[in-house]
Amino acid sequence: MAKTRKKSSGSNGMLVVAVSTAGSILAASAARKALQVSWKTVTGTPPPDDPKSRETDWVVALSWAIASGAAIGVARLIVERQLTGRLGDSKS
Repeated sequence: MAKTRKKSSGSNGMLVVAVSTAGSILAASAARKALQVSWKTVTGTPPPDDPKSRETDWVVALSWAIASGAAIGVARLIVERQLTGRLGDSKS
């Protein structure tokens, strides 16, 4: 069974949320940039500008959506867990 953690309250809880949000945004940006470079290295072509466009091949659009969703999701999870663990456990 998973452990449940008591939610932080007060100013410490707000700090955790603010820092976690900022960290998540930075992590998502870094993951997207790394994925763009990796995509070009692996495929030899730049990632699709607009995967929703009818001019973008389905395989390319789906591959990009899966890769970017996974990369950004994992990066955000890592940062949020690290920050929440460090800031949420600290005693004032």
